[in-house]
Amino acid sequence: MALIFGAAACGRESRQKTRRHDPSWLKLEQSHPRRSFDEGGSTEFTFYAEQRGAYLIVVADNSSALPLTIQHPKKTCHIFGNGSCELVTSPDEVYTVKIFSPQKKPASFTLLVTHSEGKGRFEGQATAPVELRVGFPHRGSVGIWESSHYAFTSAGGGIYTIALSGGRSNLAWRLFDREAFDIILQQCDTHAGAGAETCPTAPLAAKKRYFLKVEEMSGVPGDFRLRVMPP
Repeated sequence: MALIFGAAACGRESRQKTRRHDPSWLKLEQSHPRRSFDEGGSTEFTFYAEQRGAYLIVVADNSSALPLTIQHPKKTCHIFGNGSCELVTSPDEVYTVKIFSPQKKPASFTLLVTHSEGKGRFEGQATAPVELRVGFPHRGSVGIWESSHYAFTSAGGGIYTIALSGGRSNLAWRLFDREAFDIILQQCDTHAGAGAETCPTAPLAAKKRYFLKVEEMSGVPGDFRLRVMPP
């Protein structure tokens, strides 16, 4: 038994040593230098799972917005443009993942591997939204397929502008005039992929509290900038 344990420990030490010194391996929560492949090609990467659970393989900045296939012996995911694939792993294991385009076209993108906890990067809740100051920028964040909740109080009445920018995924904002976040007053989703979502609102009443939801719709968690600008 002692010999088996010793061999296992030696194997872990060897993998960890390799992982520390091999710059081609992905490290958790660190964006890897831009990956690319030529027409009909593919790219492979390796990462080390230090703990049990699900890891997210996140593809962002897909310049050509190509559909991509993320392939692993345990799972295959299909994404369009930017997106992510959730892979359930065992602890202390090395995983190799292949990415290619089914359209056999060249592609260029960045990669990030994060633990499943990375999905929970939302701000605020419907019952406790984050308060925004009109006219001041806010640095927000949102997780995969999740929503962040905000509220602001208008000063004078009129048409405001809500600007959502800096995100790496398909984001949208939805405006409500009820604390329950149940009936949409207005929404802004002008880009199918990553891009600024800036829209004027319908005329808002003076000194009234409004509620805002930012939704992530392409499977890439991250930060964004949000600003409510007065008339």
